[in-house]
Amino acid sequence: MQIIRDSFKIFLLLPGKELFSSLFALFHLLMFGNLALAGDSAKMPAVFEDSERMHELKYVFQLMILLLAAGLQAGIAEKVQAVAAREKLDGVDLSVVIMDAESGQAEYQLSEKVSLIPASTMKLITTSAAIEKLGESYKYSTQVYCSDGGDLIIEGSGDPALGLDEDIPADISAEIERMGISEIRNIVADSTFFDDQLQHPDWPVIEINRSYQPEISGVSYRLNCAEFEVWPAGGQVLWDSEPETSFLKVNNQADYTSSRRNTVWISRKINKNSFTIHGDCGYQARPVEVPVHRPALFLACLTAEELSENGVNLTGKLLESNADTSGARLIKSYKTPLLEAVEMANSDSVNLAAECIAKTIPAENGLRRNQWENFAGEAEKFIASCGAELDGVKVRDGSGLSRGNRLTAEVLAAVLRHQYEQENFEEFKNTLAVGGVSGSGPVKRYFTQPAFKGRIFAKSGTMTGIKALAGYCFTDSGTYIFSIITNNANGHTRKAINDIVKSVF
Repeated sequence: MQIIRDSFKIFLLLPGKELFSSLFALFHLLMFGNLALAGDSAKMPAVFEDSERMHELKYVFQLMILLLAAGLQAGIAEKVQAVAAREKLDGVDLSVVIMDAESGQAEYQLSEKVSLIPASTMKLITTSAAIEKLGESYKYSTQVYCSDGGDLIIEGSGDPALGLDEDIPADISAEIERMGISEIRNIVADSTFFDDQLQHPDWPVIEINRSYQPEISGVSYRLNCAEFEVWPAGGQVLWDSEPETSFLKVNNQADYTSSRRNTVWISRKINKNSFTIHGDCGYQARPVEVPVHRPALFLACLTAEELSENGVNLTGKLLESNADTSGARLIKSYKTPLLEAVEMANSDSVNLAAECIAKTIPAENGLRRNQWENFAGEAEKFIASCGAELDGVKVRDGSGLSRGNRLTAEVLAAVLRHQYEQENFEEFKNTLAVGGVSGSGPVKRYFTQPAFKGRIFAKSGTMTGIKALAGYCFTDSGTYIFSIITNNANGHTRKAINDIVKSVF
């Protein structure tokens, strides 16, 4: 101990300039075993001429580094614990893991093995499993054919992004016109790449009017929603839809009001495309998106209407069924990279994208029935391959909409560490929302301060009574993985979660 005390005294007695140069020299000695690398040895303090003393200082320097590292680790744990122990979190089920991404060492853990409802952080499991099982180069491919019998066939592959960047019906119609075809028999939408379970049994029926709970089909279009605008004019209420189509049967029961009030909402009957506009309308509000029933037929109908407008005669029917494309002529092909769909799920939290990805995994294995159930098995195998325990884990869907899902903070952290160790980590990281910059609200709206902005890549989860956040912090001292799930959340929980993440910096 006397040696250590004397050694520290020597460092403390050195003038600032000599202390810096001495530490710099010691660093090179430790790294390279050669003081000459630090510069002119003649300028070094005399204390370094004593080889025995030099050995002592080398030991002290190593000890100082270890103590400094331990201090930093304790700092993170203490700050996280202070946030987690707030009285405002009384009654909240809280599960936390903070992990060093390089070593995999847990810096802080709290109820890390407690099984909780993960909400949309479930998407991290779905997208990570898909990249592993399908490959990052995988692409969705929607093919359009003309058969020898005169049918127009749209063969889907579950692409969740179809129609977001292109007007597919207009594009198909233009190609038919270019080919000089004036008559089409049937328009067949082949959605059989996915099974015919359009809504998960766990999802509440009352939510079928919500854009975040659309039907999941092997042929998707425009996120499987129609957009309605409703506004007052001349004492009455008017409406319009995008796209305009006979596929939608609309009953306008909204009431005009001269007050500045708008309570308009739109409902759809179960398993029908019958929509009703309700409420009072005193001004034009933002458009309302409502899911359609049978998205594959939605695209088929829009295509038929576009062809008709361009003088092509439809002599048959609109069908949703398996189609034989052998011998048919390929006329259009639309492709979407898997990573684009993953970004829709992770950054923008699009449930449709996550569920299409989930169903794609068993579909590519030739399983066309019970795809959610088969996905659950594949997801759990993937979790186990990441070194996480499956105790308490329950996978029901791909997006986190199901309240039957159960994950632990430890599982999410293990999956994120697995991704961190992959060669394609940068691609995966860039599919996440970025704190203070982009993506879903709970990530984009917060972390706007310069110390955090652009340095947090994460996936949020929000449902009634549930808030979660998991991802990566890129700090000056290194990269950290964080995984936080709360159930029985209250009005203070989101701030607590954000403060836990900030405490890593």
